[in-house]
Amino acid sequence: MDGHHPADLPPHLHAALAAVRPDARTGGHGVHCEASSPRAASRWRRVGFRDIGRPIPLPGTAAALVPRYLDADAVTGYLRRTRPAS
Repeated sequence: MDGHHPADLPPHLHAALAAVRPDARTGGHGVHCEASSPRAASRWRRVGFRDIGRPIPLPGTAAALVPRYLDADAVTGYLRRTRPAS
């Protein structure tokens, strides 16, 4: 996987899971992830993630991971829209 990690992105977090602890939702970082299916890529797209490269084939399967990125400003905007009012 390291050979497929985009080197030209600004500082960011790599999202292995689609969850963040409430006390860690501070924004300020972009997020990089790989969608595991076209359906998952569509969900990430609705949140604001963009494609950042060719799909990464998974050996021995017809599946591929789709690299996605959400910049820091979009993360902050998303968090503002989805956080409950204090």
